[in-house]
Amino acid sequence: MKVLFIEDHEGFAFIVREMLCSIQGEPIAFEWASRLDQGIDFISRSVPDVVIVDLALPDSDGLNTLKQLLPHAGAAPIIVLTGTDDEKLAIEAISQGAQDYLLKGDIDRRGFLRAIRYAVERKKSDLRLGRHRERQNVLHEINVAITSTLNLQSVLHALLDKIGKLLPKLAVTFWLPVNDLGDWEGVVCWNMDEKNWRPFWKGSASGLAKAVIEAGNVVVIEDIANDPRPSNPEMIHHNNLVAYVGVPLQFKDELLGVIGFFSRERGQLNSEEVEFLTTLAGHVAMAVYNARAYERAQLRAISLENANQEICAAQTRYTELIGTIHAIVWEADPVTWQFTFVSRAAEEILGYPVELWLLTPDFWAKHLLHPDDREAAINRCLTEIAHGNDHELEYRAVAADGRNVWLHDTVRVIKNDSGNAVRLRGVMVDITNSKEAEEKAQKHYREIQSLQEVSQRVLNSGDVRDAIEKILDMAVELGGYDIGSIRLLSPANGYNHVILRGYHDPESMRAILNHRVARPRDERWRNQARVISTRETHVFEDIEIHEGFPVFKREGVRSVIIVPIAMNDEAIGVVQVGNRRMTKFQPDQVKLLETLASQIGIVLQKAKLYEEIRAHLAHIQSMRQIEQAMVSTLSLDDVLRVLLDKIESVFSFKIIIAAQLLKPNCFEFGTIVCRNIDADLWRREHERHLPINQSGLVREVL
Repeated sequence: MKVLFIEDHEGFAFIVREMLCSIQGEPIAFEWASRLDQGIDFISRSVPDVVIVDLALPDSDGLNTLKQLLPHAGAAPIIVLTGTDDEKLAIEAISQGAQDYLLKGDIDRRGFLRAIRYAVERKKSDLRLGRHRERQNVLHEINVAITSTLNLQSVLHALLDKIGKLLPKLAVTFWLPVNDLGDWEGVVCWNMDEKNWRPFWKGSASGLAKAVIEAGNVVVIEDIANDPRPSNPEMIHHNNLVAYVGVPLQFKDELLGVIGFFSRERGQLNSEEVEFLTTLAGHVAMAVYNARAYERAQLRAISLENANQEICAAQTRYTELIGTIHAIVWEADPVTWQFTFVSRAAEEILGYPVELWLLTPDFWAKHLLHPDDREAAINRCLTEIAHGNDHELEYRAVAADGRNVWLHDTVRVIKNDSGNAVRLRGVMVDITNSKEAEEKAQKHYREIQSLQEVSQRVLNSGDVRDAIEKILDMAVELGGYDIGSIRLLSPANGYNHVILRGYHDPESMRAILNHRVARPRDERWRNQARVISTRETHVFEDIEIHEGFPVFKREGVRSVIIVPIAMNDEAIGVVQVGNRRMTKFQPDQVKLLETLASQIGIVLQKAKLYEEIRAHLAHIQSMRQIEQAMVSTLSLDDVLRVLLDKIESVFSFKIIIAAQLLKPNCFEFGTIVCRNIDADLWRREHERHLPINQSGLVREVL
């Protein structure tokens, strides 16, 4: 035993040395320092087994001596040996870290040695207890860190971070099986040169990892440099590694990997450290097991999403944003359905504490399942479990905050040798985003179909009003609106065509709207007028805070979209839709409504072109009939009659027509033919109102 005595009285130091060295059976190496700084210097060069110190020294006094000495003593216990009989001082010294407080006048040889031995053992016990407590804290921190995620890389990084804080000089390697063919892969090389280890990353397990796999138990090598089992001695030498502990990662009788710990100091990997590292590996094995289950669930989720490219792309974007796909790994009793294990992701996805899953009977059936899906999901599971079949199902779960969460549940039925179900294991994957993307895709498809139908109606319809009404019906149906209307401007810039859908009293509303035809610039219709003038869509999420909208407000409408109808770059009307509840309209709703409004413009343009073509054809037909009449008869009266008939048919209103023929060989009017007026009356009125030289006028014209 190496004893350091710090005492300024040389004679008393000699007495203590003789007292200790005279004891048989206990070799004592006694060192003496007369000053505190000398004692601290000695400890820095050679740590003693015990330090005995007097509090009254030339360079320090009282408890200050103990405070300065404690940081340098390390594992060595400190015994205060002083002549001051002060119980309060003794208690304070013990509370600050001294192992014992002895009076110089009360010691004897054997009692003194016994006190030293007790102090040494108490210090060792304190250190062991401290190390044990520290390791328990580290194990707890590691367990919390690695069970809070199902990502394998996150698990390994959390583990290495904690090991690095506890054993900073330790080097670590992780080996995991790649497949069932015996191929292994090194996934982590920490605190050593990766270049030397890289050539051995992949392939069949060899060297130290192979030794652990074959042993199926912990492998300890105290002198790794002289051991034949390492397959890469250059790496051992290059990294100054002297000892090795390899621990198999086993969980539920499954070998999940090998973790290797390398020491650069002899004796560092003692039995206590080996026991701690073995316990640590058990926690890692469970985390790796859960991470592997999570990875399988990930692959399953990805394979399901490949069926729909748009859903797959949406899910991939979502995965990239959040960094991982959460999945609930669970285990339950096949009879009671009570959960026996639930991964921590359950709380992240659904908000319920894991303890609630484990302690609440029928938690899945009574609390988790959505009421509308409960009966179907329970009956399906009962049937499949009764037949011992693995199965998959999709259902809605009610989260702790009331949200509906879509889950894809993959269930495996574990059976005994008799074929009876003894355990259920499964993975619940949150597919809410996939479902929403699928619904969005279906809605988009329905919109495309509807637009195609509208286009076909526009091309084939001969009834303009019918086509416009169908478009309005489609707009209201696709957008899920409560109310809709179309208002078209007359050439005089008034509203003269009104089509209504969803109004409580459409006839009264139509009467009110038609009454406003003569006053299109009424302030109460300012919003529609603004849309017409700007040819821009206007969205009103709450019309109560806006002036105008008398009809909508009478109908109890709160939110409105007004879209202009354009033809030849000119606004000729508006499409209006609304809801009786406050609504935050989405951009795709507005875009769809604008598309339908453009279809209405096309319908009106088509109708206008059709009318122009019809009028032109009628004019051509009239000219041909006149020509045929002139060719087929030499009767002047017949020719003039056909001519007047065709001229009159061109106009949609009653018109007065008069034709005057020149007399032969002169420039004076003779024959007068009239329609819708008496010829004599026409002649008198004509001559009375036009007293001019007709022959001169005719000459000038001709």
